[in-house]
Amino acid sequence: MPYIGEVPFNRDTGAFVDDPILYEPYYSGYDWRDNYTFRDTMTFTRYMKSLIGTNGKKYRIFNYDVWNLVPRCVIVGGVIDGTWTFCKRGRKYGIKLCD
Repeated sequence: MPYIGEVPFNRDTGAFVDDPILYEPYYSGYDWRDNYTFRDTMTFTRYMKSLIGTNGKKYRIFNYDVWNLVPRCVIVGGVIDGTWTFCKRGRKYGIKLCD
């Protein structure tokens, strides 16, 4: 089931913010946008906990979502092409492959 809610982005840079509470003491200028889907080719980095899109933007991916996408996708050289959406686990935000 897709996450229904808003997702935080840095107002100055437009970058996705995966843990707004962590950064709150330092910066409170977020643009909260409705969740949406987007198509991109992602590359795994840092022990499969984050992805980098073709636009150079970094996204968090939760372990649960990694193990759900592995049997469904063709992953060549750590690269996955697909349609993605944002999700929330606890206070943190990430992305996952759409069903």
